Amino acid sequence: MPAKKVLMFGWEYPPHHSGGLGVACKGLAHALIDNEVHVCFVLPKTVSLTDEKRVNIKFADAYSKLPIENISVHLEELSRELQNPYITSVEYERKLATFIKYGGKIIPRTLFEQVDHYGTMTKEMFANGMEDFDVIHAHDWLCYSAGIAAKEISGKPLIVHVHATEFDRCGGNSVNQQVYDRERRGMHVADHVIAVSELTRKIIIDKYGVDPTKVTVVHNGNSDADKNPKSRFKDLYKLREAGKKVVLFAGRITIQKGVDYFVQAAKKVLEYEKNVQFIVAGSGDMEEQVKGLASHLGIRDNFLFTGYYKLDEQSDLFAAADVVVMPSVSEPFGIIPLESMSNGTPVIMSKQSGVSEVVTHALKIDFWDTDEMANKILAIIHHPVLKQTLSQEGLRQVKDITWDKAAKKTSSIYTNFYSKTK
Repeated sequence: MPAKKVLMFGWEYPPHHSGGLGVACKGLAHALIDNEVHVCFVLPKTVSLTDEKRVNIKFADAYSKLPIENISVHLEELSRELQNPYITSVEYERKLATFIKYGGKIIPRTLFEQVDHYGTMTKEMFANGMEDFDVIHAHDWLCYSAGIAAKEISGKPLIVHVHATEFDRCGGNSVNQQVYDRERRGMHVADHVIAVSELTRKIIIDKYGVDPTKVTVVHNGNSDADKNPKSRFKDLYKLREAGKKVVLFAGRITIQKGVDYFVQAAKKVLEYEKNVQFIVAGSGDMEEQVKGLASHLGIRDNFLFTGYYKLDEQSDLFAAADVVVMPSVSEPFGIIPLESMSNGTPVIMSKQSGVSEVVTHALKIDFWDTDEMANKILAIIHHPVLKQTLSQEGLRQVKDITWDKAAKKTSSIYTNFYSKTK
């Protein structure tokens, strides 16, 4: 008898999300429901999700004994930023200082305390009565304390879903020991571990010492994005109408994403083709550093930095580009190529990414090889036939990379543990 009910813990959920984690959670949850799995999705903090009618959403802070404070819209935005799953400790302290300066009060104060408090709130949820479920599913280390608490109380099997590891986030350098310890504990306490790629599975086995038989790869699917008629990128296409070649990087501006290599490759492209507009869409702790690098190389005038963009703006962003480049240093999966391909835009991606395991109709490079990155950018913008082929074949292939496939594989994992507990 297949498992029908899953208690799922997440940290973010669109439209209140900072990156691919929330998009993946929603895509998988919806596909599981389509495969007759009942999903109760728990978030740590109450947010407005008026458009979500399919998933049973619960907010852990509704059961918290800590007082909930009414704060301004500005402080609410800062509060959400403090829950950013990709935030660095330095960036967290800076944002926390701003939050407090404008009158915000947050208990607990640090990201680690928030993660631990999620586990405490989970216990309070159970004390108030929880609906029946068959398995527990916790997404990434931020939710492991909640998942472990639910397992200890209910005795039900726990599955942890690894979307990224600390080795990815730090680019392989200066691992945060506190994060690593929490990741490792979650993986070892769990009955099973889902990795988003073979690349991630290898890290889980080699770096965290997890039994290989306990780790299954479930590749992400592609999510259809809503379009915003008021998107600020509506007029970007005018750059190409003016004869510009448009090369786009989209994502967080962090060491993990390899944006500095993108800028170095841009310098080499401009030595052969002057009429190129490079766009960096996103925000992150390296933003000023990357802008400084572009200035240092004398190519700042060829760069447009858009800042953070919303999910419903990405279609206009990708459609305006001749090519999208994802030069990640270490990318567990990477949904940017799928989003780009869905808009018919060719992709150049790092070989050090999980998505490269499922995408064949894209050009691939080592993130550090800026000469080859530049060569492939020039090849696409100078050869219309190559660009058209990548566009057409990519659009065809991405239609087959679905959340339904991910849901079926995930559901089979649920069933395996459900059968053992009956």
